[in-house]
Amino acid sequence: MTQKSKRKNKFTFGETFSIIASIFLFVLLMKNSRLVTIEASNALKTCATLLIPSLFPLTVASELLTSSGALEKVSIKLQRISSKLFGITKTSSAPYFLGVLGGYTSSCKSAVILYENGEITKEDCESVISISNMPSLAFITGFVGPEILNSASDGWILWFISVVSTFILGIVNKIFRKSAMLSHSNVTAINSKVKKKKLSKMIVDAIAHSAHAMLLICACVVFFSVLIRVLEFTLISLEIPFEIQNLMLGSLEITHGISICQGIDNELLKRVLCAFFIGWSGLCVHFQVIALCDNSDISFKKYFLFKILQGLICATLAWIVF
Repeated sequence: MTQKSKRKNKFTFGETFSIIASIFLFVLLMKNSRLVTIEASNALKTCATLLIPSLFPLTVASELLTSSGALEKVSIKLQRISSKLFGITKTSSAPYFLGVLGGYTSSCKSAVILYENGEITKEDCESVISISNMPSLAFITGFVGPEILNSASDGWILWFISVVSTFILGIVNKIFRKSAMLSHSNVTAINSKVKKKKLSKMIVDAIAHSAHAMLLICACVVFFSVLIRVLEFTLISLEIPFEIQNLMLGSLEITHGISICQGIDNELLKRVLCAFFIGWSGLCVHFQVIALCDNSDISFKKYFLFKILQGLICATLAWIVF
């Protein structure tokens, strides 16, 4: 056997880790099969009664806004400012503003559509997804503020902190961006190649693509809901300290992490942790973003680095403000 064939037969670190993690997860789920069934059922009910009704219409609307070009025209006055601040093209700025109001699903889907249509570069798409990824205005002001912090005004403050963190990330993106932006003439040339669709075709495509996106998102939610419940049961049996359990499980899914904060007596710590979970958003959200970009060649190295940074920025700003 040659030296090259021996190297091919060897597992890389990533492959070895994936195999071990898969076996561990399989055994864990099989051992707690009853718990898995109950939690999966509850997660599906949550998807049907809360997630799909709130996200599906918004996702369809955001895709229509993007594919029709209406979003770019609406945000045209702000595009020059955001382009200079964040180091992205003017066209790439449109999904950013959609993300600030509509949340990560809207911004991610819009950025991917623009990239697939050839209207923005791969690097611009990666930058927009990295800096505009935040929970929706409705989630922070309608759930986190009144339900968790018992203060609607604190919810608005946390939303404002989240928006400021995206501005900071945008400036960091400009500083460390490697390649230069496309000139306005290049963007125009790319846009001219895109065929305009009929309104009926755009509506049908928006519904079909959004339905597919909902299926991917709900699958991620069900999986991580089950994983959190099983890990929670396991960590309790291993007598892992409660604080470490909360941090580990909260980092997996944003709603679970923020709900944990409700039981914290220290008001400052409660708000700082809520801000961190809002900035980090949780692995469940990250896998949803990856799922939405499934057919593209987008890299997520910058995305994960920026999400860690955003969590720390939000926590720091919350500590200063509160």
